Amino acid sequence: MKRRVFYIASKWENKRKVAELASVLERMGHVISHKWFAVEAAYMEDAPIHARLDMYGVRDCTTFLALFDIDFPFLNAYVELGMAVALRKEILIIGQADTNCLFTRLEPPDADIDRFDSVEQFLAYLSNED
Repeated sequence: MKRRVFYIASKWENKRKVAELASVLERMGHVISHKWFAVEAAYMEDAPIHARLDMYGVRDCTTFLALFDIDFPFLNAYVELGMAVALRKEILIIGQADTNCLFTRLEPPDADIDRFDSVEQFLAYLSNED
């Protein structure tokens, strides 16, 4: 299995699911570049600091993973996705709740985006890699 450094983007309200997914990925031997979902304090109180750390997390990852499984407005996650596209990161998207974001529809050579319908399908894909 290929070891990856993941940045997991989603909505703040979805952070419990993101934390669970991150734990599974770490047990599989992968690394999480930034654990924004572990912040307990009010995120917006220190917005510039958190934005910078999120930005570094995208920069430092090998694989940008977006959890778009619930119909939320993924505003910050879309900004992070744009960074991942610009940095030519591998991009994986779980879910179909991102239909209002033009950039999730990019195709090679502009971006290489793979999609999964569920977390289970994504984890099976990772488990089957050589």
